[in-house]
Amino acid sequence: MLEALSQPKELSALTVPRIGMLAACILVAMGSGTNYAFSAYAPQLGERLKLTHTQLNIVGIAGNIGVFSSAPVWGRFADRYGPKPLFATAFVLLLGGYSGIRYSYQAGAIPSDFPLSGLSFALLALCNFMTGVAGTAGIMGSVNTTARTFPDHARASTTGLVLSGFGLSAFFFSTVAGLFSPGDTSSLLLLLTVGTAFPMIFGFFFVHPIPWKPNNRGTLANRNREPENFASTSNTIYHHCTEYDSCTPLLGGQDGAMVCNCYQGAATSASQAFSVHPESTPDAFLTPQTVGSEDPFSNLSADVRRMLDRRRTAEGNVGSDLASRPSQSTGEANIHGWALWKTCDFWLCFSIFGLLTGTGLMYINNVGTISQALIAQANPDYDIAYAARVQAKQVTIVSLMNCLGRICFGFISDFTRHRLHRPRSYCFVAASTAFLLVQVVLQQSITDVESLSWGSAMLGFVYGGSFSLLPTLCIGYFGLAHFSENFGFATLSPIFTGYLFSVAFGKTLDVHELSPTPSPSIDLRESSRHHPFLSQITSSFERHRCLEGSACYAEAFTVTILACSVALALSVWMSWRDWRRMDAEEVEYAVDVGYDGGYRASSKPGSCRRTVESG
Repeated sequence: MLEALSQPKELSALTVPRIGMLAACILVAMGSGTNYAFSAYAPQLGERLKLTHTQLNIVGIAGNIGVFSSAPVWGRFADRYGPKPLFATAFVLLLGGYSGIRYSYQAGAIPSDFPLSGLSFALLALCNFMTGVAGTAGIMGSVNTTARTFPDHARASTTGLVLSGFGLSAFFFSTVAGLFSPGDTSSLLLLLTVGTAFPMIFGFFFVHPIPWKPNNRGTLANRNREPENFASTSNTIYHHCTEYDSCTPLLGGQDGAMVCNCYQGAATSASQAFSVHPESTPDAFLTPQTVGSEDPFSNLSADVRRMLDRRRTAEGNVGSDLASRPSQSTGEANIHGWALWKTCDFWLCFSIFGLLTGTGLMYINNVGTISQALIAQANPDYDIAYAARVQAKQVTIVSLMNCLGRICFGFISDFTRHRLHRPRSYCFVAASTAFLLVQVVLQQSITDVESLSWGSAMLGFVYGGSFSLLPTLCIGYFGLAHFSENFGFATLSPIFTGYLFSVAFGKTLDVHELSPTPSPSIDLRESSRHHPFLSQITSSFERHRCLEGSACYAEAFTVTILACSVALALSVWMSWRDWRRMDAEEVEYAVDVGYDGGYRASSKPGSCRRTVESG
C-alpha cells in the first residue's frame, strides 16, 4: 500500500487530446510566421509603388519591430488570460494588415509619375507592423498552450515542433502561391490575407491548454526530480510536524515511513538547522544508526559536509539560495517583472540568444546578395534567370533547415536533460560552437555558389535550434507562471543585434560595389514554372554590383565570428553555473534521502527530516 502511494502513476504525454492540441498549435504557428515572407513580395511592391530601397527596408523593419517588440506584451496577456484573446486580436490585425498591403499594391497599378505620399507610406509601414504584431500574438498563444499541455520531459520537443511551424510559414505560403499563381503578387497577398487569418479563427475555438496533473500525492516528485528517479529510492511519505517537534506517525501501527519537518525559524548553525529530538518520537520510529547520535551528519562523507559548510558560509543561511533558485527540471520558480531583469540567468539568455540570432538574421536577410556576388565574380554578364534560381534555392534550404533545426534541438534538449541528466544549457554551448564554425566556413571556404548550399543548410539548422532552446530554458530558470512574458523579454535582443549586423554587412558591401549597372530585362514567368520561388524574385536587376566574389562581404563575417565567440564564452559560463547548481541540488537531495537508512536532513532553513525505511 505504501509503495502504491509513494510511486506516482505514469501518465503518458502522447494522449489523443494532447496530440490533437499539438497539431492545432502547429497550424496556428504556420499562420504566424509570414512576416519573414516579406522578401517574397517586397521587390514587386517597391517597384509598383516607386519606393526607394531605404523606404522598402523601413517597411520591412516595421514588420520585424512588430514581431520582437510586442513579444513581452503578448506574453503577459497569454500568462494572464490564455491564448483566446491573442488569437482574436491576431485575426483582426492579420486581416487588416495584409488587406492594407494588397490594397496599396493594387492602387500602385495606376500609372503615376509621383512617388508614394508620406501618409500612404506611413500607412503601408503600419500595415506591415500590424502583421508582425499579429504573428507574435499567434506564436505566443501556441507556445504558451504547448508548454502548459505537456510535461517537462517532453516540453522542449513539443515547443520545438510548434516553433518549426513558425519557421516553415514563409516557405509554405510562398510555395503555394508560386504553384497556383506564379508571378502574381496580388494573389500572393490575397493568400496571405486569408491563409493567415483562418488559422487564428481555428485557434480561437480549438486551442486551449490541457493541464498536466501527475499523481504526485505523498511522493518525492515535488522535489525538483522526475518521479521515476525516486521510485526505487524511497517509500517516503511526507508528514509535517508542529514547531515543538511533536511527531505523529502517518500510518501508526504499520510498517512504513515517517518524515518529520521541524519548523524552527532561521537556523544559526548546522546543529540548530537539523536538530532532532528523539525523546519526542516513539523509539519504534528510530533506526539503530540514529539513536543517540549527536550529529545527524555523522554518516555523511567529509566531502559532502565540506560542501555544505561552504554553501552555508557563502549564502549566510542554510539553503536560502537553493530555496529561491529555479530548478532546471521543473517550473516551480516564479520570477518575473523587475526581478527578471535583475537575474544573471536572464542576461545570459538575452545576450547569447541575441548574438546567435542576430548572426543568423544577417545571413538570412542577405543570402540573395551573397549568392549574386558569387555568381557575378569576374562575370558581370551572368544569366539573371540562373541567379534567381540560385537565390530561390538558398531561401528554400535555409527555411527547411530552420524548421528541422527547431525540431531536432528540441529533442536534443530533452535528451540532454532527462537521459544524460545534464543541464539544457549544454545545448547552447553546442549551438554557439556550431554558429562559430559556420561563420568561419562562410568567410574562408565558401568561394563559389555550388558550395554555398552547405553554408545555408548549416546556418539554417543552428539558427532554428537556437529558437527551440530558449523557451524551455526560460521555464527552467524563471518558472511557468509568467513563461510567455519572460520569453518575450528574452526575444527582444534580436532587435538590436540583427540590425546591427545587417547594417555592418551592408556597409561592407557598399565599400566593394561598383557604379550601378543596368541589366537586360528578362521574363521570369517561364522559369517560375520550374521553381515556385522564382515568381517572387524581383524582375528589376538594375542595382549596384560587386564583382569580387566572397571578398565583397567577407569582412562582415569577422564581426559575426567575434559575436559567436562571445556567445560561446557566455554559453560555457552559463553551463558551468548550471552544472554547479545541479551539483548542489544533488547534494541537497543526497542529504535529504540520507545514507544507509539514517537521518534525512533537509538543507532548507529550519527543517529536519527523519524516517525509517519500510521492510
